[in-house]
Amino acid sequence: MKKEINYLLVRGVTLRQMRRGTIPKRFGYSRKMVQAITMIVMNVKQTTVALDFSKVWLERVSQNYLMFNGIKNNECGLFTPPPADPTLILWEPAIKDFAIAEENVIANLPDAVKIREDKWRALMKMNRKIRTYVQGIVDEFPEQAAIIVADAHMKLVVPKGGNKRVPAATSSIPGSIELQGAVKYARQAIEWEISTDITDPKLWNVLRIPPTLASQTTITGLVSEKWYYTHFRIISKDGPEEWSVVIKVWVK
Repeated sequence: MKKEINYLLVRGVTLRQMRRGTIPKRFGYSRKMVQAITMIVMNVKQTTVALDFSKVWLERVSQNYLMFNGIKNNECGLFTPPPADPTLILWEPAIKDFAIAEENVIANLPDAVKIREDKWRALMKMNRKIRTYVQGIVDEFPEQAAIIVADAHMKLVVPKGGNKRVPAATSSIPGSIELQGAVKYARQAIEWEISTDITDPKLWNVLRIPPTLASQTTITGLVSEKWYYTHFRIISKDGPEEWSVVIKVWVK
């Protein structure tokens, strides 16, 4: 992707154009490619998908079922095609075997602990492959990373030196979004942006949202039953910092 960005710079496309998704059509890039370039130039560092299991064995059983059902139900619409190795057909029995093994430990059956550990190791081999599958989807759709990982019941890890700030957004009232930013300094303001299309620069500023001193704000007057993109950046005494990760939120 860096080669593509350098290629565009040499041919006169500015970083501002790439950041706003206004790459001239003569380059023939698909919408998906423009989105990918936009996300990179906006300094949204690549995040890593990680498994997030409890130390309590019984809780691991429910966590595995949440992962399985999250990917199977495919609410985000991006787990298509489903994982091929392991397939859902093979993954589900492995989770059931582990659940039965944990029940046997609770029942204090002979050799139950060793069997449970063996079943867990076998299941974890599959889970790591599922994590790789989810990582591939996050890499392809970085602007929806938070949604993808939440549906898969995993977690995002941002590398040191990367953009560590991820906004939170909920929509409990029709036509509105409650945004949550971050607190980094004792004295700071937060600048917010919201859009219906990450690649259209005109849509990022349709709604003028004034900077706030608080780390949260509520945006009203939005169209219900619609997806919105949002991000924020902190403004300190030294000026504005880089924009946060962009997330996608469904407005009720």
